[in-house]
Amino acid sequence: MPSCRSFPIPLSRPSLQLAAFLTKPPCHRTFLNSAFAPPPQRVHESRTLPYPPNDIYNIVADVSRYSKFVPYCKSSVVTRLSAPDAISGKQWPSEATLVVGWGAVEESFTSRVYCAPGSVVEAVAGMSQSRLKPEEIAHHLKDGHDADETNGNSIFRLLSTRWTVEALQNRGMDRTLVTLSIEFAFNNPLYTAMSLPVIPKVASVMIDAFQERVDTLLGDSS
Repeated sequence: MPSCRSFPIPLSRPSLQLAAFLTKPPCHRTFLNSAFAPPPQRVHESRTLPYPPNDIYNIVADVSRYSKFVPYCKSSVVTRLSAPDAISGKQWPSEATLVVGWGAVEESFTSRVYCAPGSVVEAVAGMSQSRLKPEEIAHHLKDGHDADETNGNSIFRLLSTRWTVEALQNRGMDRTLVTLSIEFAFNNPLYTAMSLPVIPKVASVMIDAFQERVDTLLGDSS
C-alpha cells in the first residue's frame, strides 16, 4: 500500500481545524503504538433517496469518477478489475488508488474494493478484511484478490468503508435506503486524539456528496 499521510475519507467545506488535520505530517509506527492500540472508531449515516436502487448502486460503485464529486479527492484510479460476475458478466472495481489533497499537500492511498452487485460496495485497507460472504464476491476472489496487498506502510491499522443499498417498498414508487458505515483505527494514538473533533462529521459529509451526485445524475429522469 502506498504511504498515506492524510485522512483517507475526503471531506467537504473544510474548517481550519479539519484542514490542519488533513495535512498533518506522518508519525512512524512504534512498538508502543501497537501494544496500546486504541479501539476502532466507527461512524454511520443513512439516507432514503427517491431513485431506483440499481441506479444508485452503480453510482456508488463507479469509483473511477469519485474525483468528480467527492470533496478533497483529486484523483481516483481503478487499478484492478474483478473477473466478470456470475449474473450480469460485468467487471467491477477490485482495487483503487485515490489521491486526496488540501492546498499544496497531496497524498495517496490504496484500498481493496469488493462489490456485491446491487447491494454492497466495500473498500478495505490495512488489517481490515471484507465482511461479505465468499459467494457474494466470488468474482473478486478468482484472481487472488483476497490476498492483503494494501497492508504496507500506513498510518492506519485498519480501515473499512461499507456502502449498503436497499430497495424500499413505498406504494410502487422507487425509494432506496443508502447506508454508509466507516470503521478505522490509526497506528498512532496521537492521530486518534486529533481525529475526535472531526470524525462525527465524516459519514454525513460523505453521504451528502454522494446524494448530490445522485440528484445530479438521476434527478431529471426520476
